[in-house]
Amino acid sequence: MAGYGNDEDGYVGLTTPIFAVVSGTNLGIGTSSEFGSGQQVLSIANITTTAPTSLGFFGGILYVQSGHLFYLGAAGLVTQVASS
Repeated sequence: MAGYGNDEDGYVGLTTPIFAVVSGTNLGIGTSSEFGSGQQVLSIANITTTAPTSLGFFGGILYVQSGHLFYLGAAGLVTQVASS
């Protein structure tokens, strides 16, 4: 199963899935093949555009940039969770 967006036909002009469940065991965000030979793992692709800077809602954003894992909280604070 893969998700490409939320327009009527399910695509937003992308060739890479926004998310993919591969073989029922791995979950990829922005990738459907980079799991490092692991099973039951989550893989998050590097962002390809500018990092997020603010939220319009309560919650947070988890993203990967240059292999580093970041969290942007509702107050606008960016925290590096892990480095590559």
